[in-house]
Amino acid sequence: MSKNKKTRAKRMGVKSVFAHGEKGRLAITSFGKGNRAELVVDTDSRGKSLCLPHRVPGSVTIDRIDEEIGLSRSTLEALVNNPAERDSDDYLGLKGELEEMFFGEKFPRDTVRIQIIHNILDILKILGLYVGDIVYCINNLQDVPIPDDQIGKSLCNEKKVEDILRCMEPFLGYFGEAFRARPQMKVKKPAAAGKQMRDERFSHNKNAIYILSTIRHNTAHFKKSFFFFQKDLNKKFTGASGSWKIVEENYKNLIDRINSKFVSNSSINLRILFELLSAESLAEQTAIAEEYYCFSILKKGKNLGIGMKKLREYIIELCCPEIKNKVYDSYRSKLYTILDYLLYRTICDSDELVLMVEELRETADEDAKERLYRNNAVVFWEKIEQYVHPFLEKFKDGFPVFSSDKYPASLIDKVALKADGVPFVQLLAFLCDFWEGKEINEILSAYIHKFENIQAFIDTLENLGERLEFKACPIFNEPRIAERVAAELRILASIGKMKPDLSSVKRPLYKAAIAFLGVNESHECLTDEWLAENLLLDGEAPREKKESTNPFRNFIVNNVIKSRRFMYLVRYTKPQTVHALMGNREIVRYVLTRLPEKQVDTYYENIEEPNENDALEDKIRALTAALTNFSFENLRRQKERIVENSLLGASEKILEIEQLKALTGLYLTVAYVAVKNLIKTNARYYIAFSAFERDYELFLQKDKSTIEDLRILLPFLDKKGKNTWNECLALTRYFLKKEEENDYHPEPGKPFDKEACRKHLDSIKRHFSKKWREIFQTAINDALQISDTGYLPIVVRNHAAHLNVLSAQALKYVSEFRAKRPGMQSYFELYHFLLQKLMCENPSLNILPEHQKYLNAGVPCLDLIKIAYVSLGYNLPRFKNLTIEALFDEDSESGKERIERRKSKR
Repeated sequence: MSKNKKTRAKRMGVKSVFAHGEKGRLAITSFGKGNRAELVVDTDSRGKSLCLPHRVPGSVTIDRIDEEIGLSRSTLEALVNNPAERDSDDYLGLKGELEEMFFGEKFPRDTVRIQIIHNILDILKILGLYVGDIVYCINNLQDVPIPDDQIGKSLCNEKKVEDILRCMEPFLGYFGEAFRARPQMKVKKPAAAGKQMRDERFSHNKNAIYILSTIRHNTAHFKKSFFFFQKDLNKKFTGASGSWKIVEENYKNLIDRINSKFVSNSSINLRILFELLSAESLAEQTAIAEEYYCFSILKKGKNLGIGMKKLREYIIELCCPEIKNKVYDSYRSKLYTILDYLLYRTICDSDELVLMVEELRETADEDAKERLYRNNAVVFWEKIEQYVHPFLEKFKDGFPVFSSDKYPASLIDKVALKADGVPFVQLLAFLCDFWEGKEINEILSAYIHKFENIQAFIDTLENLGERLEFKACPIFNEPRIAERVAAELRILASIGKMKPDLSSVKRPLYKAAIAFLGVNESHECLTDEWLAENLLLDGEAPREKKESTNPFRNFIVNNVIKSRRFMYLVRYTKPQTVHALMGNREIVRYVLTRLPEKQVDTYYENIEEPNENDALEDKIRALTAALTNFSFENLRRQKERIVENSLLGASEKILEIEQLKALTGLYLTVAYVAVKNLIKTNARYYIAFSAFERDYELFLQKDKSTIEDLRILLPFLDKKGKNTWNECLALTRYFLKKEEENDYHPEPGKPFDKEACRKHLDSIKRHFSKKWREIFQTAINDALQISDTGYLPIVVRNHAAHLNVLSAQALKYVSEFRAKRPGMQSYFELYHFLLQKLMCENPSLNILPEHQKYLNAGVPCLDLIKIAYVSLGYNLPRFKNLTIEALFDEDSESGKERIERRKSKR
């Protein structure tokens, strides 16, 4: 039986429960269409039964007003907290300050406005994180020891911009159309025309750098981050540079490219659909083309409340298994597309879909969910069967040849996208050129959810007769702006990944690929002479050989340079560091153990000679050995041996080349997974330090006098005369002092009263136990020994802000990791080993001998982790989650042990 992951309240259709207004009236909403909210309860009465709308049949009864609310639907009953009857303040007591910042006043009994605020803060937090990664990637392409913020320094320096663009030139194709690559001059142009093209190109690229610099500047710091939700975002980028024009140009080009190519690219599908659906008139064909555009480009089928792909898979399994027949192998993806569209148009407005969505919401576990899909697959098949069988019959003898007649682009004029997006969406479209497909999915999916939530809360409050007036983010005062942004982002999520292919592979990319696969910087393979002679890139090679006659060059291009894994790695790492990472047996083994077992089996079967008796551990051991011994030289020799071996038949050669491809693919995959997990680990600390800056500013508003007092107690300055420890420790010391003041102190002469102590502690909001107060006092004392000026937390914060654990300076230590203590436990420990090795290099830090001994053994010092983040200790739950491995990563070895211990105690 699978685990139930849904609360009963959600299964009942309850979307949100909150208190609102001055008196804290209770409100409950249910799920409407999409992510909309429908108000079902608004009351300040107690114990009253209320009828609900038909979408949530049954009734709501407030059974126990001080504890919980009971909701009944047939035999289902859900219990949820009653926010109207409890303290609405947050853990840090900053709710009022945030409300005042966003809405101009505090709402002590209200719990809905703070939810809107945190959705907006999450949007800004996510943007800051991912923009920081973009800036890191571009800085990483510069020739500096640790990627400093070169973009930030380039804001008003054209020479710096020129240097950045020169270093980026070979890699510009990896950033979509955000930058203009150097034009390939096939026809010699007049000097004046050539100069104009170069000037226009430089102006465009300079503006792109300016925009990135501005975004980074306005996301790295809390006070500036609201910049993105002002009314005139686009005007902030204009002025002397006029840089916003490239954002608009980029968005318009994206929309035009999608629209102009849709009818031509979809002409065969449209012809098939017109025939299947008997659409003969222009009006009928236009209606189908418009609907197919909405399905294919606008992805209307993605927001129906069910998984269309899962439904299609069950239809094929239960009702239409003949589509799996080998005769359809070469064009099965086209069959699936047509089948998905037929499903979409049949069910999108049907009563059966509404019922299925409600039933899915009520399902308690995955088994029930699968049964529901199986049952509905049969129901929906009956609606499309009449189209599918003729469709399959038409294609069973091969893909038919269609006439070359093309349909007019005007077929989709009424529904075609327009290039008038909200400025924030246009900006995100520009940034999509810097992100990979998975990143785009993660970011935009999170944003869609956040904006839809904001609109749902705004709508609910308006239904309750309350009008929100935003102070900090006035853009949200525009009617239904959050809904519009969410809709445009849903479209961007569909088209933002449609990037042009890498147009040409330049010599530095070959050098990067060779270095990634494993040669040192002085190796002959990285010289221009070797590349010209062996890969026939240029030089004296006959013209007919330059393009496609070198099989090894083609192997490198197709299996390395054009791989998404390589594109990701080349942006985040230096080439030689990847091979160093892959040379560490512990890291490679650990990554392989975290891959799905089926994926490991597939790679093993393609790379090694499988034995049915091989255990998973044996497969991982063999693959680890193959990967840690992998090198460019070995790859080249094996490829040459296969090509030149006259004893091998054509099929045998193909098989061995496929093995090489699989090994190369696994090499890039393991490196990609390791690097991506280091980035994800770093993201947690980047966000924590951003939250610290936000909380610090809010506490200054709330209790400035006390914070100022605490700052004066530690008047340490760094070398530039800037305050350090006093700001960094102010919040942690603020709560430590508060806890000490709130300690239970029995009256003089009286024995300790345990019950009186318990009642006292229950009456105050506690942050630290006595044990944790002692831990922090020790950590602060150790931190002062490491850096009496308070430079330590600044160093750690800067390393997180600039993702320095992926720099060549940090990864040169990767060979030392777990060298003396085998058995990697988590990415958490790898990240902190590299971070602490960087800390040891800093002359301003005096790492203590008791901490250094762990690093000498190849593992991080856990005590030093707590010391390094002592400035974040004011929020104890967050501090624990960031400094205790088992809490940080439940998939780590210690995390799994912790979960097992908890299960055994139940």
